[in-house]
Amino acid sequence: MPRHVRVHIDYQLEILGRRLEGHDRADLLHILEQSLRDANTQIERLSVTDPLLGIFNRRYLHERLPQEAARSRRYGQSLSVVMSDLDHFKKINDTYGHQAGDAVLQHAVSLARSALRQSDWMARYGGEEFVIVLTETTLLGAYSVAERMRRLCAETPVQIPKTKLVVTASLGVATIDGVLPSDEDAEAMLRAADKALYESKCAGRNRVTCGPKSPPPIAPPTATPATSKATTPA
Repeated sequence: MPRHVRVHIDYQLEILGRRLEGHDRADLLHILEQSLRDANTQIERLSVTDPLLGIFNRRYLHERLPQEAARSRRYGQSLSVVMSDLDHFKKINDTYGHQAGDAVLQHAVSLARSALRQSDWMARYGGEEFVIVLTETTLLGAYSVAERMRRLCAETPVQIPKTKLVVTASLGVATIDGVLPSDEDAEAMLRAADKALYESKCAGRNRVTCGPKSPPPIAPPTATPATSKATTPA
């Protein structure tokens, strides 16, 4: 169990102990039931939340994104994902320390969230990588959101002790319309966004690259030449 979840449980037990003082049996049962429901809700929320950044974690991403993709296919709605990676983040950690690195991550997430609608959400994919899920958003709309995030990041320095840092991000965008329909729509979108992100890195960083608007065509099967049986002349 993650440490931040254990700490929260201990804290809730302490509060519960205080609430139970001076109540009769019926009140105690009611308080206990309500406290257990509240605790379970809090534990579930903490189990899918990144403790440093306050956004969803990778576990939640892999649980929720397939549901979003299935709903998008069912109702014929657009769905896009943006994969973002902070440029040269390792150098920031090595030069200024991990506390400065944490401040940079929090700063970047705060800027990204300011560009989102209430229906959109984001998750930490790993290290300095994030995935932003944009519901009912086309590839063009997702590109606009990603470009706004990139610009905010590049134009808003982050304050750390003794200096300000200008941090840039590379982003890749993919849409559900750009992958072949399958039971693995979510994973296919993440792969497409990751590929587009890699292209942004290779092209010089601090830019947005879009994946395909439509899935690659399926090559028709190669026709097998018909063989004819030799016939004996009459």
